[in-house]
Amino acid sequence: MKTGFLDGGGEMGALLRTHPWARSWLGPVEQWPDSLRTVVSLMLNSPCPMFLLWGEQRICLYNDGYIPLLGKR
Repeated sequence: MKTGFLDGGGEMGALLRTHPWARSWLGPVEQWPDSLRTVVSLMLNSPCPMFLLWGEQRICLYNDGYIPLLGKR
């Protein structure tokens, strides 16, 4: 299974690993394109605030560094 790119990443990494992606517009993690897997891995393992909008649906993925910029939960 090609999910090692989701290793680490703190809180958001844990959420991304447990999300039911197969039921989402992005589809199963194992079928994500290499470019998406690469960017998500870099993003999750960076301390800098980062986010990504992917695809026509503009699915938003972000890392732990970006959480404070979102405001209160």
